[in-house]
Amino acid sequence: PLKEATKRLKGRGNSSHFSVIYKVYPTFKYLLSHFEQLINVTIAYLKLLKYYKLLKKTPIYYASIVLHPYYKYYFVNAWTREYKV
Repeated sequence: PLKEATKRLKGRGNSSHFSVIYKVYPTFKYLLSHFEQLINVTIAYLKLLKYYKLLKKTPIYYASIVLHPYYKYYFVNAWTREYKV
């Protein structure tokens, strides 16, 4: 987004581009919107990470993994291979 904003605001020294000032506000608004989205994504990620860490402390998390067919057989296969060696 910064490269695009720079292209929008470049005057290149031409007198016809001195009216580029009218593009400043929309460009800054565009940049602000982009960075706010990035901040919101980071905040959402941190919030999910917090709840995921809390979830890992509960017994229901481990019970759900053991009862899920894919993970159940994954652990059974992994443990039986380990003991066969």
